[in-house]
Amino acid sequence: MRNDDTNARKPLNTTFSGSVGLGGYANGKLLNITKGPFAITYSVHPHVTNPLLVWAKLTVSDPWQRIIAEDGYNRGYSSEETKTITIYREGIHYLTIEGEFATVNYSIKTGDPAPEMTPTPVPEY
Repeated sequence: MRNDDTNARKPLNTTFSGSVGLGGYANGKLLNITKGPFAITYSVHPHVTNPLLVWAKLTVSDPWQRIIAEDGYNRGYSSEETKTITIYREGIHYLTIEGEFATVNYSIKTGDPAPEMTPTPVPEY
């Protein structure tokens, strides 16, 4: 038996984090994934207590608008507030986030190295 490191699991690094307020319209983000797989972890924070009003949907599509993955909160999806979508592809993808009466916090994790944090000097007054 041979120990093959090419099939070993590689950790995913958070390469982007963001937050979107949902007001009934769609928000989009272009993703250029150079090292797959990638994962999108998101949390939905409702603004109202009525579960019939709050909904969110995340859609990942390719450049030809074919849907690769879709998940959401309420309206046909579960009411679990934190979920992860994993996609085993590389290349250009489009993330569309839509919904109402909620805020979605999301992070994109890829096989790319995590972006380096460069300290910014603070001016002295």
